[in-house]
Amino acid sequence: MIPFKMRQETKAERYRGKWFWGKEPETIAWIEGMGAGDRLWDIGANIGVYALYASYLGIEVWAFEPSNKNYQALLLNKLDNDFRNLSVVKRAISNRDGISVFNEYFEAGMSGHSIGEGGRCCLESRGDTLVENGYPVPQHIKIDTDGNELAVLQGCEKMLSNVNSLCVEVNNWSIVSWLGSRGFHEDINFTTLKRPGGMNIIFRRVL
Repeated sequence: MIPFKMRQETKAERYRGKWFWGKEPETIAWIEGMGAGDRLWDIGANIGVYALYASYLGIEVWAFEPSNKNYQALLLNKLDNDFRNLSVVKRAISNRDGISVFNEYFEAGMSGHSIGEGGRCCLESRGDTLVENGYPVPQHIKIDTDGNELAVLQGCEKMLSNVNSLCVEVNNWSIVSWLGSRGFHEDINFTTLKRPGGMNIIFRRVL
C-alpha cells in the first residue's frame, strides 16, 4: 500500500503503483535520507511516484515533466493529495533553452519520451536558466530522461556546487567521470532497466 493517493487508471499507472516499494528500493531509501524541508528537483518525473513520496515526507519538490499525459496525471495526483510543497512544471530540462520535440505515448505512466525525437513540441530549458530566473536551487536532483541525462547535467552545471546528492539513470558512462570532475563520487549503483548497459546511480558530493 502506498502512503499517498495516486490515480491508477491506465495499465502503466497500475504497474507503477503495484511495484512502488519493490522496483527501486534504493531510490526510496535515498529519498528517505533527505531532511524534511530539503528541496528536490525530480527531472523526468513521469506521473510523479517519487515526487509524491518525497512530498508526503515533507520534502519540497519541483517536478519537471514535458509529456502532456504524464503532466496532467501528475498535476491531478498533486491536487488529490493537496501537496502544497509540490510544484509541477510542464517543461523539459536540457542543455539549451528553446522549443524541442519528443516522443509522446498514448497513456499516462509510460516512459521513453526522449527529447529530440518524435513529433510533439515542448518547452526546453537549462536548469541554470531557471535558477537565474528565480527557481530555487535544490539540494538533491533525480534525473530519469531516457537517455538525455548528460544534457540535463550540462544544463544544471552551475547549480551543482549547491547540490548534495543526485540519483541518475546512467545510459552514457561518461556521466560518471563528468560528475567526478565536479566533486561527486559514485555511492550506490543498481539496475531496474530493461535495456542492457544502463544503471541507476546515486552520487554524493565529496566532503
